[in-house]
Parts: sequence; structure tokens; C-alpha cells
Amino acid sequence: MLLILTLLLACGTRNQERRLVAPEQATTLDHQSPWLKVHMRNGDLYVLSQWRSDSISGTVTGNGQHLDHNRVVQTDGPQQVAMDSVALLETNVLHRSPGIAAMAVMTGISAAVTVVCLADTKACFGSCPTFYVSDGERPLLQAEGFSGSIAPALEARDIDALYRARPQGRAFDVQLKNEALETHVIRYARILAVPRPAQGRVLATQDGRFLEASRLTAPSVCRAAEGDCLADVTAFDERERSSTADSTDLATRETIDLEFPDLRNLRSPGLVIASRQSLLTTYLLYQTFAYLGTRATEALAMLERADRPHGPAMLGILGGIEVMVDSAGQWVTVGNDFEVGPLATDVRVVRLPSIPFSLSPSPPDPILGEGV
Repeated sequence: MLLILTLLLACGTRNQERRLVAPEQATTLDHQSPWLKVHMRNGDLYVLSQWRSDSISGTVTGNGQHLDHNRVVQTDGPQQVAMDSVALLETNVLHRSPGIAAMAVMTGISAAVTVVCLADTKACFGSCPTFYVSDGERPLLQAEGFSGSIAPALEARDIDALYRARPQGRAFDVQLKNEALETHVIRYARILAVPRPAQGRVLATQDGRFLEASRLTAPSVCRAAEGDCLADVTAFDERERSSTADSTDLATRETIDLEFPDLRNLRSPGLVIASRQSLLTTYLLYQTFAYLGTRATEALAMLERADRPHGPAMLGILGGIEVMVDSAGQWVTVGNDFEVGPLATDVRVVRLPSIPFSLSPSPPDPILGEGV
């Protein structure tokens, strides 16, 4: 800590003063700014150095780049801009901050927070709104909101099963927490209640349809790379099967082989999958932002303008759970399930063909077999 404080005292910190000026007030521009950003009415942008504003000719001149509304460079070199086409002028000046003592205190606080985050990663990195509902004994994490909605263009409707909820009496309390202290916009949160069959469940499909499940049947065999995995996948009891990512290829797939008792008498069989992500996808998302550097906001802006495919591409590359059935010796894909959130386990059902089958989903997640 002494070394850190010494470096801070030696280097000091700087504050950036940003000013926006209307074109008719160009004479008030801060000429200490080495750069001038000229925001045009049509959405274009000029970033100029060695700039000068001329009130007589009504122009701004300088050396720099002209970028279009997509922030794609159009020209690079000497620029002259007519003031009557300008929306705003922006200057940025760095000033040395006198608050180095405060920075030293904050550095100590930051070190303490780092220790806390290492002890409880969810408190610092669980970036999605979390929902707690009682299981009859204590409030339990049962759902999280819009895990993939990292920008307004990715806004989506999210349905999560409160699978272990056990209301006490007629009251049904749902507690919403913001455990990462991030800014979220939730348009609405609704509790969907449907009639439940005796000794059964109501389950959602990936596309948001609801199906009644009248019989639960656990697999009789579960095999994975590490061997027998039956104990980890036969019940929704907070005991999970997980595996480490491949050290050289994060998109490497793996397989779980499941065998079930004879289910040929089921009218419409299905596979119930209880799953959640690890924090790997969260890490990759923020590491991608880090690689983008100063262009991260530009990439998000492109996403907002819909001139790039929606959705983080890496999620599609990593893939979800592909469900396949063995039909007469041929493996046939019958459905997929994908859960983005790393905190709360969600439960969905994938419908299966009414034939004798064995299943092979990948990558692995806690799984239950069920007749629907």
C-alpha cells in the first residue's frame, strides 16, 4: 500500500472538463483544448486538432478526421466546416486534480472492496436483477432478469420458472435485488399463475409456450466424460454437474448420455432441463469490451442503430444445450435450450418425438426426464 500511495503522490491525477457550445457562441470556446469535436446536424462528426473558428467567414478549420453518422472515417487531413451546418461544438481540457489525498483514500477502499469481491463474486459481478422467493423456509434465489439485454436494442421478454417457490398462506412475496449496484431498467415484472395438474408441473418451452407435465421420470443412466453423473442430474436440489472450459477452445462441445426407463406409453414425452451459465460468458462479454477499448461505445451504438446483427455473437458461438434422440441408430436433433444467466437456475422443457429413445444433450447441465 505504501508503494501505491507513493506512486499516486508522484504522478497525481487529472480531471477532464468537457464543454458543449452552440455554434452561435463559438467565440466562447476554450482554446486550451487541443481537440475540437464538431457535431453536425446530420449526425456526422469532425475531430480536429490545430483548430480555429472564424466568426467572419462562419467556418471552423483544422486538421483531423471527418466521420459519418456510423462513425466510419470519410476523410483524414485538413478540414473546413460551415458553421451553419453545425449542431454543437465540444472541447475537452485536462486539469490537474488537487484531490490526490482523496484518491489515496479511495485506493485503500478499492483494495478492500477487491478482497470482498473475491470472497463473494455475486455481490460484485452478478450484474442482472435477481428475484428471491421463499421455498417455505427461507428466501431463495429463483430467477434473474434480462441476462442478455445489455443494450436497449437487445431488450427481451424473459420468463423464468419459480420452480421451488412454496407460498405461505395467501401471500406471495417476491423480492427484487440489485446485488451488483448497476443501473437497470425494468418495464414490468409480472407473476404468471396457471392451473397445475395433480402431482405434476407446468413448464415453459424455449419459445415461451406453457405445457402441463403429469409425470416425472428420472433417468436410469447418466454418463459423461468423468463417468457416472446420475446423482448430480436426477433432482433439482442445488447439486449440479459442471465442467471446466477447454483451455484452448471455449466453443468445444461435450456430451452427456442419458438412458430412461421405457416411456413408450407417454402420449407426448419431453425432456426437462434445469440449467444456468457459469460466469464464463459474463467474463467474455466484459473482456470483449476491454478488447474494443475506446471503440466499445461505438460498437454498442452500431448495435442500437441495427446496422449489425443483434445479440452478442459469442453466445451463439458458445452454443446452448442441443437435445438429440437415438432413433433407429441415428441421432436426430429435436430441440435446443439456451440460458444466459449465470446466477439463477431456470427450468424449461424440450418436446420429444413419441418413440423409444435415449438422449444426448451437450454441454452438460442438471437434467430431469419428464413426460409432458
